[in-house]
Amino acid sequence: MLKTLRSKLLFFFLITTFLSLFVVGYISYESKKTAITATIEQSFFMYSDILALNVEELINETMKDVNYLAENPILKNPNSSFEEVRGEFEKFVTYHSIYNDVIFVDTDGIVKVDILDGVVEGNDLSDRRWFEPTINGNSYFSDVYLSPVLNKPILVTGAPVTNHNNIVIGAVSPSFNLDKLWKRIYEFTDFQTQIGSNGVAYLFNEKGEIIAHPTSEKILTTNYFNEQQIDISHLIEQVETRSLCFNESTFEVSAYSKINPIPGFYNNWYVGVSVPQEELFAPLNKLLLNYIIIFGLVLILTFIAIIKFANYLVRPIEKLVSATSDLANGKEFIPIEVDSYEEINSLSKQFNNMIVKLQDRERLHKKSTLILESTDNGVFAIDKGTMKITTFNRTCEKLFNISKSDVLFKHVNEICQLNHTFNTFLQHSKLIEKIEDVPNTNEFECKCPASDELTYFLLNMTPLPMKQHQKEPEILFVFSDLSEKKWMEKEMVRTEKLKVIGELSASFAHEIRNPLTTIRGFIQLMDINENASDFEKKYYKVILQEIDRINGIVGDLMDMAKPNGDNQYVLSNLNKIIKDITLLYDGQVSTNKIKMIKDLDTTIPTFFTYGSKLKQVFINIIKNAFEAMPKGGSLTIKTQFLEHENAVEILFTDTGVGMDEKTLSSINKPFYTTKESGTGLGLPMCYMIIEDLGGSINVRSKLGEGTTFQVKLTIDEDSNNSQNTIKSVGL
Repeated sequence: MLKTLRSKLLFFFLITTFLSLFVVGYISYESKKTAITATIEQSFFMYSDILALNVEELINETMKDVNYLAENPILKNPNSSFEEVRGEFEKFVTYHSIYNDVIFVDTDGIVKVDILDGVVEGNDLSDRRWFEPTINGNSYFSDVYLSPVLNKPILVTGAPVTNHNNIVIGAVSPSFNLDKLWKRIYEFTDFQTQIGSNGVAYLFNEKGEIIAHPTSEKILTTNYFNEQQIDISHLIEQVETRSLCFNESTFEVSAYSKINPIPGFYNNWYVGVSVPQEELFAPLNKLLLNYIIIFGLVLILTFIAIIKFANYLVRPIEKLVSATSDLANGKEFIPIEVDSYEEINSLSKQFNNMIVKLQDRERLHKKSTLILESTDNGVFAIDKGTMKITTFNRTCEKLFNISKSDVLFKHVNEICQLNHTFNTFLQHSKLIEKIEDVPNTNEFECKCPASDELTYFLLNMTPLPMKQHQKEPEILFVFSDLSEKKWMEKEMVRTEKLKVIGELSASFAHEIRNPLTTIRGFIQLMDINENASDFEKKYYKVILQEIDRINGIVGDLMDMAKPNGDNQYVLSNLNKIIKDITLLYDGQVSTNKIKMIKDLDTTIPTFFTYGSKLKQVFINIIKNAFEAMPKGGSLTIKTQFLEHENAVEILFTDTGVGMDEKTLSSINKPFYTTKESGTGLGLPMCYMIIEDLGGSINVRSKLGEGTTFQVKLTIDEDSNNSQNTIKSVGL
């Protein structure tokens, strides 16, 4: 027994497979069992917590409604007529559909007003539970109890009514519609029914009285503690420890949540959620069955595979293995001779021929490898069929900071998970999309974010000749860094622009300011002339002011030609830019009686832009807002990330004098201004800068109501996820 190779292999692999499957299956099942159990418990408590929050929300809304009604000025006025009070009650019930009735009682408990055609007017309700707390100045939300008059469950609320001297003059008591409360509880049961489960939700108080249940016959007739054979102390322990309760008599699993205290609500209510134990743990039973089935199938398939595998393991193969090992160790290859069955003979011949071809190919490979490793260009290749990397030179190793041994013959996705820099390069160059359609050589440029600047690459994609039986070709990628070239091109363009602008600005200054200076000098001489009349001096001052205004316009024109600040395209934090700018106005805030409010969205990503130009725009807008509020006010600056548009929005809202339609339609026109000393070039310069950045400015304003400037900037695609690539190396 176990003397043959086949029997030994069969025994060994069966035992190994069985033990491996058992260990892996047991560990996997236990881990998933723990995870599923935790998920079940978490979802169970989530249901009870959500229902408790729904009830809390309803109670909180009810207390707000009742207190709001008690503050009604007509109720607070002792001189209000019966019809006025009743009219307010009818409005309240009409607007709030959760109340059936409202009554008003005086300090003796006598009903003065109701909306049920005077059914309870004149009755003495001083013995009701809600009367004493409300007359003492407290709001009240009663427990659910069976009304001896209506013979049905009711819930009453109450709030004190005070006059203008804060003296209690009575109380209001709306009658709550319990259907609204029950509906919140029944939604869980309806949901369980829809998914084919028998789970139910219910509500009970600290006495165990059920006050909400899908089975209406149990409401105020069944004690939950007696039904479940538990007491209040056990319930409190379950709630505090967040433990599920297993009822062995009903085979149900329950979770409980307590309604949190609310001012005016002094009851201890509990929400319960129950599901049959069999349904709750059905996923675990199904999981165990699946593991058993898979275990059996794998054993059967393994048994069959071992038998077939053993039939092909024969001794002649060992010679091939030995020859391969010698070749791998650098020993001289001696052609092997095997005299066995036809298959092995043919295999040995093909093996000998293959080794000869491999030796020739090895010599060529060494030469091509030397060339690839010596070039400064990055070179790598991807098999289009398997998406595995087949070539990766030394330049790529330096650029992506990863070893060739960790890359070759591995799937692209696997490399992307291991190396963030390589992943960033593929995403921004979109090579994976382009590799699907490469009919011939394709050359293109791309740019990738690295640190706080962009790196430009020139890529060349070329399909390599396919080998025999190869369905898809290998794609060779050769790329070089164009960042320095691009920078030089931009600098040249910028230099030329600055040269032209400088010449124009110099011409403007020479042609306009020099004559103006001469004119201004003569006017000043005429102004200080003792023989000049007061009438003449008056006009001399006007002329000097206008000359100064022309000088200001010339200066602003030069600013428009070249806005202040540098032109660095850098990774910027919008919120930080705004915080830095608002610091400049801290001193003016108190002086001008202006309150500055910042509502900044922390989810806005960093992105590449001209930060200094943005600062110039924001300073101009804030300055205009301050000037629009000479008597004080507030300026709200709000930022928001518009993820669906891949853009950011900045809102500047002031409470100033506002603008009329004519001014609003002309604010982006040069030289249009409503200020005595303004040039009308500030806002046009802002529009020009934002449009150059690919954004837009919209203005909303009304006279006397203030103005809102909306600045929207589209985030460049190359800035997407830039905050995650700050630490990239090499790109």
